[in-house]
Amino acid sequence: MKDAAAKITAELRQAGLKASTSYGERSNKAQMKQANASGAAYSIIIGEDELANGTVSVKNMQPGPEQTDNKQVQVKREELIAYLTEQH
Repeated sequence: MKDAAAKITAELRQAGLKASTSYGERSNKAQMKQANASGAAYSIIIGEDELANGTVSVKNMQPGPEQTDNKQVQVKREELIAYLTEQH
């Protein structure tokens, strides 16, 4: 999954979006804490299911006042950049 994460990060940067990758063997919870502390607007989650289905999970790290929970949606891998640019 590290290769997929590196590739997605590079593609996001090439599209002019700020992106960083969490490397290491930390838990998902620890990685989400890091993303939240960084001020990231979104986290891209790549797991075995996502790789198998050609999707990524996109989690809104800064939901608006009308949202009480962080919204997470499945996005087709090839539609990720378009999805993120539409959100701004």
